[in-house]
Order: sequence, then structure tokens, then C-alpha cells
Amino acid sequence: MRPVDLMGAVVPVFPAFESHLVRD
Repeated sequence: MRPVDLMGAVVPVFPAFESHLVRD
């Protein structure tokens, strides 16, 4: 597995989490 593959798997999970942090 390459770092790119890992990021591709992680990115879809983070938008909601990050948007919550940004909203705070």
C-alpha cells in the first residue's frame, strides 16, 4: 500500500470531522 492509497481511503472520512473543527 502506498501513502497515496492511504490518503485516498482516509480523505472521505475527514470532511465532516474537519468541517466540525472549522465551525468551532
